[in-house]
Amino acid sequence: DAGNGTYYDARDADALTTSLNKLSQRALRPFTVSGKPIEGAYETIDGAPELAPGQYVDTFGGSGREKARTTGGFETTLYYRIKRTIPGSTPRISVTSRPPGRDATVAVEGWHLYLRTEDNKVCGQASELIRSETGRSEIVSASVSSIPKDPRLGEAGPDECATTDTLILSTARSGNGGPAPTEIRYVEEPPVTNESQLPGAVTSIDPKAASPASASGPTVIGGASFSDSERLTPGTYVTSVIPGEETFFRVAVDWGQSAVISVDGPADPSLYDRGLRDRLHLYGHVLSPDRIPVDTWDGLESLWVYEAENNARSMVNVIPAVKYRNRWSKVAAGFSLAGDYYVSVGMTTEHGGKNLAGVPIPIKFSIAVNGTTSGQPAYAGTAPSAQASRAADGVTNGSPTPDAAGSTRPSGDAESATPVALWGGLGALVLLGGAATAYAMRRRHSHADTTTGPIA
Repeated sequence: DAGNGTYYDARDADALTTSLNKLSQRALRPFTVSGKPIEGAYETIDGAPELAPGQYVDTFGGSGREKARTTGGFETTLYYRIKRTIPGSTPRISVTSRPPGRDATVAVEGWHLYLRTEDNKVCGQASELIRSETGRSEIVSASVSSIPKDPRLGEAGPDECATTDTLILSTARSGNGGPAPTEIRYVEEPPVTNESQLPGAVTSIDPKAASPASASGPTVIGGASFSDSERLTPGTYVTSVIPGEETFFRVAVDWGQSAVISVDGPADPSLYDRGLRDRLHLYGHVLSPDRIPVDTWDGLESLWVYEAENNARSMVNVIPAVKYRNRWSKVAAGFSLAGDYYVSVGMTTEHGGKNLAGVPIPIKFSIAVNGTTSGQPAYAGTAPSAQASRAADGVTNGSPTPDAAGSTRPSGDAESATPVALWGGLGALVLLGGAATAYAMRRRHSHADTTTGPIA
């Protein structure tokens, strides 16, 4: 507490190895934003910067860029001009941020995105609301696109949203305020030349698929956000998550393929000997290649693990067959792009998480990808998956500049709102060495007063 540090527990050599791996990741790979630095026009479209396809960073909130709301909290609205470089293309814009934590009991973040023509016709909109009972920040992702009219419906009249060469993006953030470094990614999906030959859209999704979990699987670490998410192939895995942490993975799902992704909970009965006296609140999310939340839970938005029933039920997400024409589907619009689908696994600090603060919890999750590649659109330009890859690598706009907009605390840090300076190179190694020593001391004094015990 005195040093604003975070305590990590380890009960044996295997747990120590996992803890040190995660600790090094938290020290050297915090949540950051990367891309070309820009500054959106605050509260007016006058002077709004023009964005070509690529990845950018901006800061929402902070001094001079937020105003108090009459209903409480603060609000920031920034404007950008989205430049269409291919006639008839589909602009897809996502924003990703991890706003600063607050000491308040409840932290609420609302993000609202609109794409409009210059004469104010709405072409696309999206909203994302995050509510945390711990006052701690969470990663927020929202995505908006301008989808042209379905040519098979024969709708009459001009489609201004598909033909104008400039769209206006307004992004409004409301919440507890403070500067929030934000990643803005613009991928321009070209029109296709074989639309009439592509298969029809998915008309229904059955969310009752069984978990594809196998008996065991390798341990994986994951990333702090989308850009550094760990790439996986289908299988069963175990990741270590401490209460208050969210870790990211990705898996490729091609055209015509479907997938089942499940979070199967901790298979570790010893948790109940180490402080779990209430329940653990776990969750697993799935996001599309353009970072749209596409969860299809069957009435189970989170996984509660009770002392009386460990791992009694899986939390299952279904990705239906990925098809180009899903963009016009009422039930499967989020599954209209092939590419990397993201999986995040996390645990809140609520309830049982308070008793297990700092303890790495092994969470098992599973991924199955079904079917073969089919129904590929013929793009009149570079495929969105290739554009997204280049943008994430910083190729579109030059080298990544994660320091341009700053970085938030590492995703593994618990609830302290005090910033922690990142040590580089040798300093990080010294930190890890100290963590190992702390572990050894704790094991020798396991019954001592924990208020005087070592912390990492």
